[in-house]
Amino acid sequence: MGLHVHHIITKGCGGPDHRYNLITLCAECHTRTHAGRISQDCLWRIVGRREGVEASTVETTIRMFKQKAHVGMANQTVFERLKGAGQQK
Repeated sequence: MGLHVHHIITKGCGGPDHRYNLITLCAECHTRTHAGRISQDCLWRIVGRREGVEASTVETTIRMFKQKAHVGMANQTVFERLKGAGQQK
């Protein structure tokens, strides 16, 4: 049985590669997590114990990183549009 690194908030949903968002799971638990049988709250509690912080700190930190990444992507898109508009003249 192999071990899998799981993003608690998936990359597709803007989850970062921050250690608070990563947890190592056995194959069975990884499958159960993706099936919704192990909650994000449970995973945050485990990471909190691992890191020596409260689960709420883990969740808040990850959501902050996710929000910053989202804003950064939006700013990059606006910058690219403005840059493209300047080159059309």
